This record gives sequence, C-alpha cells and structure tokens, in this order.
Amino acid sequence: IGAYKYLQKLLTKGHSFAMFLTSPYGDNLHLNALCGALFSLILVVISFNFLYRYMAMLSSTLIRLFSTAWCPLVLGSIALFEFAVWYAGCYLFFAASPESRADLAPEFARKYGIDAMTHAIVLGDYWRDGHYNVLPLVGLGVFCGIISAGFSFMVFCTVSILRYLAQNKTISAKTKRLQYALVRSLLVQ
Repeated sequence: IGAYKYLQKLLTKGHSFAMFLTSPYGDNLHLNALCGALFSLILVVISFNFLYRYMAMLSSTLIRLFSTAWCPLVLGSIALFEFAVWYAGCYLFFAASPESRADLAPEFARKYGIDAMTHAIVLGDYWRDGHYNVLPLVGLGVFCGIISAGFSFMVFCTVSILRYLAQNKTISAKTKRLQYALVRSLLVQ
C-alpha cells in the first residue's frame, strides 16, 4: 500500500541509481528510506514462514519453540534489525552528491517533473571521475547480502523439506501430497 500511496520510483543512469517518492510527501528522505526498508521487510516475513514449515517438518521439538513466549521477541528482533540496517543504510551509504544530482536532473525533470537538485533522494553513485565510490559499493554489498541471505534461507528450507519428504517412508502418500502443496504455496509467495 505504501508503494502506491507514496509512489516510490527507481531511476538509473550510467553508474548511478536513485530511489525517490513522487507523491506530495515525496520531498522527505525519512519516508523514502522508510518505504525501502518496509519493502525489504516482506522478505524477512516470508522467511519466517519457511522457518516454521522447516521446523514443523523436520523436528517436532523445534516447532514447540514457536509456542514459547520468547519466539515472537526473537523473530521481531530479527525483523527490527533488518529494518534498521536497511533504513540506516539509506542515510549512511547513499548520500546524494551535487554531481550525481546534476547528472540525473534532466531525467528527473523529463520523466517526473521533479527538481533533482533539491528533492529528497536515496542515491547510489558507484563510479565517479574514474574511480569507485566506496560507500555506495559497501551499501550495495550490505543490501545484496540481506537479500541473498533471505533467498538462500528459503532455498535451504525448501531443499531440506523436499529431501525429507522424499526419504521418509513412514509418511502416507496423502500427507506427502499435502506437504508438497504447502511447500508449493510458500514458493509461490
């Protein structure tokens, strides 16, 4: 809903990318970073579903952890940590330099009617004047690491569950079909 309400857009040109909002609230860096962080939080929440299915299939003792009082605290802390890293990264690693703003100004004006020199932008400028810019590259590494960890965890859980179902001879065919359907529904998410 936030992506539609605040109309977050991405624009790339050369070795730069810009993330910005085109809504009436668009000239607010806080909202811009918040939209990106909330969007990335979806990956964490879906990973929790894979964790639950993994624990339910492979260990009945582990699934009991989801019923404990500290489980929501731990999962919430993981989500909060990921959100904080993503949000802070927008400020720490992607500061919009005047040169990068000037490069993107014609595109901003032509496509969105926005003044790139004054509008709040999360801007990654990876290459400038014949050298790499370290901070945006570190930020890209952090963000790609978060995304890769989430997808890797989902793949690990899926492969483990499918391997368990294929090797386990005590589960009935009907139950296996149900479990395969549940794994398929997670993958579609």
